[in-house]
Amino acid sequence: MHAQTRLDSRHHHPQLSTQRTLRQEEVQRRSPAARQNASVGFCARRCILHYRHKGSLRLRKHGLGNRRTQENACRTQYVFTYSIVINARCRQGNMSSASELFEEMLSMGIQPDVVTYNSIIRGHLVLGRWKEASGIFKEMVDRGLTPNAVTFNTLMDYLCKQGKTIEAHKLLNLMVERGEKPDIITYNVLLHGYCLKGRFEKVDELLSSMSREGLRHDIRSYTVMIDGYCKSQKVDEAMDVFKKMQQEGVQPNTITYNILLDGLCKIGKVEEAEDLFRQMATQGLSPDIITYSTLIDGLCKIGKVEEAKYLFRQMVTQGLSPDIITYNTLIDGLCKIKKVEEAEDLFRQMVTQGLSPNIITYTTLIDGLCKIGKVEEAEDLFRQMVTQGLSPNIITYNTLIDGLCKIGKVVEAEVLFRQMVTQGLSPDIITYTTLIDGLCKIGKAEEAEDLFRQMVTQGLSPDIITYTTLIDGLRKIGKVLEAGVLFRQMVTQGSLLKVEDAENLSLREASTTASIVDLLS
Repeated sequence: MHAQTRLDSRHHHPQLSTQRTLRQEEVQRRSPAARQNASVGFCARRCILHYRHKGSLRLRKHGLGNRRTQENACRTQYVFTYSIVINARCRQGNMSSASELFEEMLSMGIQPDVVTYNSIIRGHLVLGRWKEASGIFKEMVDRGLTPNAVTFNTLMDYLCKQGKTIEAHKLLNLMVERGEKPDIITYNVLLHGYCLKGRFEKVDELLSSMSREGLRHDIRSYTVMIDGYCKSQKVDEAMDVFKKMQQEGVQPNTITYNILLDGLCKIGKVEEAEDLFRQMATQGLSPDIITYSTLIDGLCKIGKVEEAKYLFRQMVTQGLSPDIITYNTLIDGLCKIKKVEEAEDLFRQMVTQGLSPNIITYTTLIDGLCKIGKVEEAEDLFRQMVTQGLSPNIITYNTLIDGLCKIGKVVEAEVLFRQMVTQGLSPDIITYTTLIDGLCKIGKAEEAEDLFRQMVTQGLSPDIITYTTLIDGLRKIGKVLEAGVLFRQMVTQGSLLKVEDAENLSLREASTTASIVDLLS
């Protein structure tokens, strides 16, 4: 009676009641998954605390006959409980806590099972700790536990993602030697590894092995191969795999289509990509934000910006919200066809939608404004970007320096150049060449010479464009001798004969080179 009264009193205590209500509200605010994890974690922690309190697996004796059975059952339960908490800690990236619990298990005489070891191995690998993970694997084997397919798959997946496919394949061989049968996940992991390396002859070997093992290729197998071929620009081969996939009765999903769309767009086969996009609808698949962004990018790259705009509107109509990548892609497309005002409208729309422009957004728009001569607006945008807490990168600086030089504001360009260095950015060959060109155009070829020497001192090698720009500038102010010396230096360095530079050589630069050659003949 008194005990019940105390319980009722505690239940109705105002402070305790308030705390309980707050805890309940906190739990309710969590997502269902978070509430479930919290519940599991709480129960698991209670079990562990109970075990610590007992200090051993001593149970209430009901007779000698069933004591061992009870102890084994309890031991199994504690292994399960510890494994749950250890797995949760590993998923949170809290490996120090997970390792402490793992060591605690061992100190209490609880033998971790393969599931516990797999969690620890996976936790270390997520953080890139191969040495620790492989150490745990060795310890597991030394303790007499047999690694299962999950163990091997986890290790192999990490190795493949690190580009160590040969080492991963050795693990497959070890797996087979130990009597563990590879599953579809094992083969898919290796398929992905070899596809990333472009080792398609190994892919064929693996496919043959899968067939011998009686394993049917699933959607992951096919999608991995399609991705590998597309990344190697072997889109025709990817399309062959895509067709075979459908013939085998495996239906592509949105990810498969997105990979193929990207592959086709990257090699300029945008019309084929559009056909594939329409095919998606006939298969009952809904395009996602990646699908639309990929196709919008492809259309913009071939100048079909109006079609890209239509697709953008269609995406919004379908209830999809464009992300920063979609906006950046379309802004870039509009800027490239000189529709900068529309790009600015899109920029403002993006901000209205709650998206924060990033460095790519600003740099793209700054470039667009500079190319139509609105350099002052570009400068304003540059300042706005800095105010927003974004740090301009080398491309941003180069873009604005080029814009300023093109309208003769070379002094402002030099200020920007110095600001860039102050910010800890190292000017590249484009920065120097742009400013050298700007100085030469306003007759300051001697300053351009100083900048040229500074560039070389910084360890940068001038290309043919840098050389011809400065040679032309020196020639125009009558410094023909210096121009000739520079020309000979250019020839000695081999810059004159670089095909990749020759392709980018402007008519003015080519004529400059020709005139110097004539002069020295």
